[in-house]
Amino acid sequence: MRYLSLIIAGLFITACNSNPKSNTEAASEPTEIEEVAADIEETTETPTVKFKSKGIQTIYSAYEKLRDALVATDYETAKAFAKDLSEALKADESTWQQASIADGIMNAGDVEKARAVFSELNNSMESVFEGAIESGEINKCFCPMALDNEGASWFSTTKEIKNPYFGDKMLKCGMVKKTIK
Repeated sequence: MRYLSLIIAGLFITACNSNPKSNTEAASEPTEIEEVAADIEETTETPTVKFKSKGIQTIYSAYEKLRDALVATDYETAKAFAKDLSEALKADESTWQQASIADGIMNAGDVEKARAVFSELNNSMESVFEGAIESGEINKCFCPMALDNEGASWFSTTKEIKNPYFGDKMLKCGMVKKTIK
């Protein structure tokens, strides 16, 4: 019995003398989710697409930023990138219609209305991208559940689905419907 008491006392002293991390140290360490996200970001390749025209290249770059802001459900950032996209579209006489739609995203008022206008923009962007690619490819993705099950599309250089209509609620909902080369 005496030995058992000594063992328990020894374990207690050892446990009490261990140097646990303080709350501030623990808070500064990344969570498991943050670590997984960082790993995915480090290992995910982002294919590039090169367009024949510098103007279309600028349009697509602005489009990607707008799409990613909608994926993140960040309306304020989406408004800023919609403005950039609108300006890039207005620089090309053949894309004024799309510029007007991008203006609609800026004036939507909230992310859900912006997503509805984004769908309209995507319906008119395929003609801008098709035949304009010098190298690489763009995937036309589609979510059948977007916009109250009407379905909506978007463009991406990756086959990985990141849904701009649902954000983190249904990030992976959708499929690649077409590849534009």
